[in-house]
Amino acid sequence: YLFRIEVKGLKGCQLPKAKKGAFVNCIVPGKDEKEAKVRLIKALEEDKYKLISIDEVEIFDEKKFNQNNLEDKEYLQMAEDAFKEDEVYYGKFYTWENDS
Repeated sequence: YLFRIEVKGLKGCQLPKAKKGAFVNCIVPGKDEKEAKVRLIKALEEDKYKLISIDEVEIFDEKKFNQNNLEDKEYLQMAEDAFKEDEVYYGKFYTWENDS
């Protein structure tokens, strides 16, 4: 599954201290959306992030990605790794600096 989410960094997360939160796309293996969501929340908690919102969820479909686009190629590789390792993978964190 591909989750487009918003997170807030908690003490001990890898976001720089000046950054309060981020938007991030996540690739999450799961037999169904419910299982994938549970796995996502568990991974976020382990990595010291609080889920603020899930903006979109869809079944990961490699046909929607363009092999000639560098960012798309990164997501395709990330998905391959996530499914092979059966782990949650985070894309790039698009951060912000305040709570407003």
